[in-house]
Amino acid sequence: MLQSLLSSTHRFVVSAKTRTQGVHLHNSVNRLSGVKIVTRAMFQGPGSDTLRQTSCNGACSRDTPLVDAAKLPELLAAVPAWKLTDNNTAISRKFVARNFMAGVRFFHKVAEVAEAEGHHPDLHLTNYREVEVKISTHAAGGLTLFDFVLAAKLDAVEVEYSPKWLQQQQEGVAAPAQVQSK
Repeated sequence: MLQSLLSSTHRFVVSAKTRTQGVHLHNSVNRLSGVKIVTRAMFQGPGSDTLRQTSCNGACSRDTPLVDAAKLPELLAAVPAWKLTDNNTAISRKFVARNFMAGVRFFHKVAEVAEAEGHHPDLHLTNYREVEVKISTHAAGGLTLFDFVLAAKLDAVEVEYSPKWLQQQQEGVAAPAQVQSK
């Protein structure tokens, strides 16, 4: 089942016109405020669509099976913005929001997704706009498939990123692709 989950092509887009391995970023401008918002920050990898179609349904318990360590690279490829924590018991994603309220709005949207899924991440907002989300199945004591399902769903949440941070991410993703094309 995991192989079929991760069988889609690994392709990313960093803006409307730049194609590279990295991140799907679909940008739009709010006509009233002129603020650039990433309307669908889809940090997609192979299988992320399938993960988003799955539901946690609050089914997490101490009996929920942990993800086999051999399967972690495949699941992480589906959610490339997420990284394993040092102890390999959680995944986390960090970014810089445009401002404090953009971070709070993101947390509100995360809360709605988490409640609907019955699976709740740890949320951190530091230095007024630095966002970190950590996901682990607390009851099982580590990573389960449900953590990756939630990560994929959170990657579909609208985010208003710091323009400077977003530019650095785009440059970091585009640079390796330029080297590969030579």
